[in-house]
Amino acid sequence: MAVEITCDDCGNATLLYNPVEAQEKLDRSENTINRHRREGWLEGIQIGQAYYYTENQIREGIRLQEEREAERTSK
Repeated sequence: MAVEITCDDCGNATLLYNPVEAQEKLDRSENTINRHRREGWLEGIQIGQAYYYTENQIREGIRLQEEREAERTSK
């Protein structure tokens, strides 16, 4: 379940998704999610040893995946 955090400066609320939720939204395995993060395809927020993802980061990851897949199929 996503956790809502609130910015101390502006008061905006943001949902943080844990790695399992990000995997489900991106339809990718844990290894792929970690590789995409390490390669810069997906940004994450590190809390302790785990990474968490905002909705915007997940959307951007999906967009980049779609672009990458479109490039592969057009060749």
